Amino acid sequence: ERDKLYQHLKNGEGDIVAANICISLSNIHDIKYSTPFYTSPQVLIQRKGKPIKSIEELDKKTVYVRKNSSFQKRLEYLEDEVGIDINIKVYQGDPITDDLIELVDKGVIDFTVAHENLGRISKDLFSNIDVSTVLSFPQKIAFALRNSSTSLDKKLNSFLINYTKSSEFALLKKRYF
Repeated sequence: ERDKLYQHLKNGEGDIVAANICISLSNIHDIKYSTPFYTSPQVLIQRKGKPIKSIEELDKKTVYVRKNSSFQKRLEYLEDEVGIDINIKVYQGDPITDDLIELVDKGVIDFTVAHENLGRISKDLFSNIDVSTVLSFPQKIAFALRNSSTSLDKKLNSFLINYTKSSEFALLKKRYF
């Protein structure tokens, strides 16, 4: 889980977590973030048929997410902001988001949450999912770095600033993001 990875950074047991991480002010004192390399809203992953179209329709529904993920936090915020009661569950074994999407497709669970780009890619892999219900504003996605990694931080940010303007990144973004 991400908390363990962040703890490794804090303990000096690593320098970078190279994953799709939403920038969050809640852990800004423990880690630092690279320059964001893209943005993506969170979307509800559900089966096709009679999809939920509005956030209010999640009231009394069970949604499975990764433990301590930005998805779990978003659902908790939605409960408070909208005044609904979402049954937020962490699936046993703390699977990755792709695994939860597959469980939705197979009918094992009804709902999960993912970044919109992963949802779009997953639609090509799983014919039975809908990703049309947006749950958040676009969120900045970056890498996490150990606070004391100043040299790596500068080099990585310089690379990301230049690379995200390149035609190569545009091609990757078109394909995967």
